[in-house]
Amino acid sequence: MSAINWANIVFEQQWMQGLERQAKHRFIEPVTAEEASTFVLEKLAEEDWARCKTYRGNAKPTTFLFSLSARLLEEFSRQRYGRARPPQWLEQQGETWVRLWRALCLERHTTESVVARHSQHDPGVIRNIIRTIKARLPWCGAVNLPVPEAYLGNDESLMPATAFDDCLEQHCLEESLATLS
Repeated sequence: MSAINWANIVFEQQWMQGLERQAKHRFIEPVTAEEASTFVLEKLAEEDWARCKTYRGNAKPTTFLFSLSARLLEEFSRQRYGRARPPQWLEQQGETWVRLWRALCLERHTTESVVARHSQHDPGVIRNIIRTIKARLPWCGAVNLPVPEAYLGNDESLMPATAFDDCLEQHCLEESLATLS
């Protein structure tokens, strides 16, 4: 396999636009998306494109770069927001709940953009899940409120359930199941 000029591929307009879309999709705030794109470019170019040189030819070089950039966007997110962990009650609800929590509470996407991103699910069910998450985590989605420190660690006892929470969760679950039937 001949040597690939990674800089030429990365700085090609089409690939740069793809990276920009990828960052904007991940981070709703334009400034954060731009910072994330810059982070990806810097990390890709580090040590004479060392990450890119792990390419083995199993996909097109651009596909390989998008895979690398997705991992680097995750790294940027972890550096920016920490390795945030959802509360245990939320993890028990499943991966969809965790993805919604991450998009709403950490990345601060709007409710409408989260519903749109999860179009494979019933919008009513997604809205009910969002309503439950926001009811139990009032800071969630509020741009002017920071992510509480408790969610940036490994504490498994986050936000113990209350009778109100259980009632609200049961109501939303029943509503969600009714819309699925």
